[in-house]
Amino acid sequence: MLFFFHINKLAKNTADRKIYQEWVRILKLMKQISGGNDKVEKIVSQWRITYKNRRALMDELKKL
Repeated sequence: MLFFFHINKLAKNTADRKIYQEWVRILKLMKQISGGNDKVEKIVSQWRITYKNRRALMDELKKL
């Protein structure tokens, strides 16, 4: 799905908390898509490993 590819591409660049909040909002919407919950969980677990030093992103991911 294009959404999942695009959100991962966005995450490669650092951003501020406001942008991270927007990404979490998008992920919440993606969870509502059929089969989206599994993909979102996969993305989140990957981000927690890859971007563990981005404290603001980790804080926002907790809100999922």
